[in-house]
Amino acid sequence: MRTILVTLMILIFIPNTENVIGTYQIVDELNEDTLELNSNGTFTYKERGDSCWAWFDFSGNWQQEKNSITLNHTNIYTESSTDFQNEFYEKPTDSIKIQLVSADKKPLENIEIKYKPRNYKIESKYGKTNSNGIVTFKKFDIEYDDDDVTHISFNYLLKGKEASVSSSSYRNVDKVLVTINEFPKEITEHLEHKFEVENEVLILKQSEWLPENKKYKKL
Repeated sequence: MRTILVTLMILIFIPNTENVIGTYQIVDELNEDTLELNSNGTFTYKERGDSCWAWFDFSGNWQQEKNSITLNHTNIYTESSTDFQNEFYEKPTDSIKIQLVSADKKPLENIEIKYKPRNYKIESKYGKTNSNGIVTFKKFDIEYDDDDVTHISFNYLLKGKEASVSSSSYRNVDKVLVTINEFPKEITEHLEHKFEVENEVLILKQSEWLPENKKYKKL
């Protein structure tokens, strides 16, 4: 009799993974994310927000402990090769200074910069960086509003090969610092997403990536 009771108690506390296997969809008006928990211990998460440009899929392994489910996955990405820092001023001048430096803060000399207005009828301006990595342009004498910007573009070396980049600059920006990382590193990060299980609903309690406290209903 004691053996039967012990066995029943063990069965009660062992999570039944069969009950959680399946596909879930986030309860959110702005996106239609889905999470598929497979019987072999793997999962697939599909991010489906309101902009298709931000859609992303990732997968990994999942495990259950009592009423908690943890997703584990590895994200690998490459560091950005360029970083633009704009300095805004309440009373901007009529010129803009653009400085290019390497990842170790050394000035990059003799790089040609293209300074271009949104209005294609106005001719672009060109200039090369000096020994301090700086080139200065006089701002375009045109009407600016909240959406009207100018464009900065140039070519640079990325792992020994020529690459190009462009960015936008507003009227009240007087200085732009551009950092060029010619040899960006590959970054590997291990991420966890923890859910609570309530009947056939998953509640995201902890995540370094996804919005927390969202509910996912089983389809």
